[in-house]
Amino acid sequence: MTRIKLDYIHEYTDCRGRTRRYFRRAGFKTKTLPGLPGSDEFMAAYQAALVESTPIEAGVGRSNPQSMDALIAAYLKSDAFTKALAGETQQMRRNILDRFRAKHGGKMVRTLERRHVVAIIEKKKPFAQRNWLNTLRGLMLFAIKENYRADDPTDGIKAVKPPMRSKGT
Repeated sequence: MTRIKLDYIHEYTDCRGRTRRYFRRAGFKTKTLPGLPGSDEFMAAYQAALVESTPIEAGVGRSNPQSMDALIAAYLKSDAFTKALAGETQQMRRNILDRFRAKHGGKMVRTLERRHVVAIIEKKKPFAQRNWLNTLRGLMLFAIKENYRADDPTDGIKAVKPPMRSKGT
C-alpha cells in the first residue's frame, strides 16, 4: 500500500492501539483529522486546515498593553526588528530581550528610568554591555515611535570601552 506524505501531519498510536492524526502547523490551532489518509473525509479536513488563515498570536490577552511584555512582543514582530536587522543580530537581540522580559516583563514601559538601565548595564562585561545597550536603545526608540513613552532612557548612556587586545609579538 502506498503511503501519502502530507505536510503538518502528526500521527501516533494511543495507549488503546488506535491511530490518531492531527494537523499541527506552527502558529495555528491543532486540528483533529478524521478517517484514513487519502479518504474524502480526511482530505476535506486537511484542505480546510491548510486554508485556515487565522494564526494564534502568542501572549494575546495575557499582558498589560503598556507593559514591557507587550512592547517586546510588538517590537519582535515589527519591521524595525525583522527587516532592519541581520539574522545574527536578531538572534542575539531576541536572547537579550527574552532575559530582560523574564525579569521585567510585567513592569510598565513608562516606569523604566535611566538609573535602571545603568544598573542593568553595569552588571555586564564590556562587550555584553554594548550589546545590551544597543538592544535596549532599539527597543526604546521603537517604544517612542509607537507611543509607549515620550523619552529615551538610554540616551547618553555609554558602555564601558572593551580592553584593547595586544597584537602578537
